[in-house]
Amino acid sequence: MLFLLLLSQIITSSFGENRGTRFHMGIDISTNKKKGIPIFSPFKGKIVRVKDSWKGYGRTIYLKNKKGYIYAFVHLNDFREDIEKIVYLKKKENKKNEISLFINIKIDSAEIVAFSGNSGTKTPHIHLEIRKGFDEVINPLYILNVKDTIRPVIKKIKIYPLFNSKLFGSYIPREFKRPFPDTVFITSDFWLWISAFDYQSKNSDKIAVYKITISIFDSVICELKFDSINYKNNYIARALYTKTDNFFSTSYIHPINMENSPWKGHTFISPKKKKFLLKIKAFDFKGNYDEVKIWVKRETKIRKIKNKSIYFVLDGIIFKENEKEKKILLKPGNYGRIKDFIYVFPLPEKSYKVKLKNFEIKIPKYSQFFPYPLFFKEKYDTLFIYSAKVPLKNPLKIKIKNKKKEEIILKFNEFSHKEELFSPDTVFYTYSWGKFWKKTDTVKPFIKAKKTYYINKNKNFEVRFYVSDNYGVKDINFYINNEWEPVLYNPNTFEARVKVMREIKEKNLNFKIIVHDYSDNMKEFKGEIICKF
Repeated sequence: MLFLLLLSQIITSSFGENRGTRFHMGIDISTNKKKGIPIFSPFKGKIVRVKDSWKGYGRTIYLKNKKGYIYAFVHLNDFREDIEKIVYLKKKENKKNEISLFINIKIDSAEIVAFSGNSGTKTPHIHLEIRKGFDEVINPLYILNVKDTIRPVIKKIKIYPLFNSKLFGSYIPREFKRPFPDTVFITSDFWLWISAFDYQSKNSDKIAVYKITISIFDSVICELKFDSINYKNNYIARALYTKTDNFFSTSYIHPINMENSPWKGHTFISPKKKKFLLKIKAFDFKGNYDEVKIWVKRETKIRKIKNKSIYFVLDGIIFKENEKEKKILLKPGNYGRIKDFIYVFPLPEKSYKVKLKNFEIKIPKYSQFFPYPLFFKEKYDTLFIYSAKVPLKNPLKIKIKNKKKEEIILKFNEFSHKEELFSPDTVFYTYSWGKFWKKTDTVKPFIKAKKTYYINKNKNFEVRFYVSDNYGVKDINFYINNEWEPVLYNPNTFEARVKVMREIKEKNLNFKIIVHDYSDNMKEFKGEIICKF
């Protein structure tokens, strides 16, 4: 295909992969970390939309063919010049750095439409999506002829005993890696969690698997298959992946029984026999697969409990009391207190409120995937939220009491150990569990730019500089002789570009950069542009 002739066709991320609270809706194609590789139209059709954002998809172009399929090329560095000019003028008109435009420009097959880059991300690559309209996304591997002879890998599985069931004599879940056990002993119901990833030929990056099946003997009880995803079902990603380890490269899949689920079956397993064979298979798109077989016996084997801390599970809470393991089962719809924790086991159709000294939490309807209880604890000005390691379906609304004007709210991410800004307001929202606390930001943003820029043209020139902040840049305004110019910014690399696409008649120009962060700290930088005609 002409639009990929210059690319390696190495897939670094696959369709359906985990992106925290959503699916990866396309595939990532390596450009060997190069920017500016021309992207050719794969068909005769038209350009129907362009989008220019600092985050997320970055700079994106949408092409539509005669069959109605839309190809989205994402993370671009530049559009071709005529499209770039349309975007530039519209930004100038609206005085907005980010914009989305629906357009209608005819294109021929093999015509250049844009150039690869890393807008909205860190490493240069091309993210490709193929859509039926703007609502449904299909797996691009149906279109691309990608070689793959390497089988996927089932890395580990985890078994959660449910209700009063015990696994090897304990309520605590157990994780199994290779070599997997031949037999596990459990008294009754359990829930299955699977970690699997795939490799593509000539590529060492881990990518998501295409399909997983779970069988009892030869009868399939659950099948996950990523042929297509509807944007309306994108939230279901939060129920299929746990937020643990490097969730950007590895698929942590634990399908559950949901209404309107596009997948077959579920992995809440209730043993009907005293002994049965559990089979787990992970497939890639070319049919290569890995398989794990484990016998499940309805017996117990006593073991010593090493976990001394409180352990949260799907249906309750486990802790040690007088050196004995104890499990408190929670009933859906109930709420109360366990030791220094307040718990809520929300029913989907009801909303709940939790009032603490410094925080008030509102749990909306359909916030959590059933059956995951939530646990809350407050210590001084810090709020702790615990649950199964699954991002929420709908966000919790958290109100901060006795707020000071300069306060901002930060989240402590347990796995990346990174502070993330939520909001300087009295209310913030979160899709995830974690540790939250109040903090003040008084540090101004940082600007690295030249005092003098020399250009050789009187139009279509570019100014580059760097902008960063402790907790993120909110806005950048750039002025040439007091006239506003749009800024292209990448918060992952801190690079800022100003592409001036209007005629400049003056030889000496003054410029000014004004940057605001989310706490309204402001930094200003002034310099000059000298034109060499």
